[in-house]
Amino acid sequence: MNRIALLFPELLLLIVPLLFVYFWRGRSPGLGGLVRIVILALLAIVAAVPLAPLGGRGVDVVIVADLSRSMPADSRTRALEVIRMLDQRASTGDRRLLWTNPGGISRRN
Repeated sequence: MNRIALLFPELLLLIVPLLFVYFWRGRSPGLGGLVRIVILALLAIVAAVPLAPLGGRGVDVVIVADLSRSMPADSRTRALEVIRMLDQRASTGDRRLLWTNPGGISRRN
């Protein structure tokens, strides 16, 4: 099964006016003409925004929490609430990284 999808597949229809303009104004003999047609086709494909899943299963989340004294008094409780909510909604394969300032780095799998 092919997992590549296009965000705007209707934009592949751009190849028709692009080829029309090519044959009207930009025709070139030999290899240059082939290269121009390939560039027009790639332009239409890029305009359609191809989407492909990268990586494995799960999501990587980086949490950056500023716990310095210059932050409001309730910022620590808000940060802990966000961390708890992310822990509750985590599924298999998710990775979480917590970076606090001042403090350090904590990894959760």
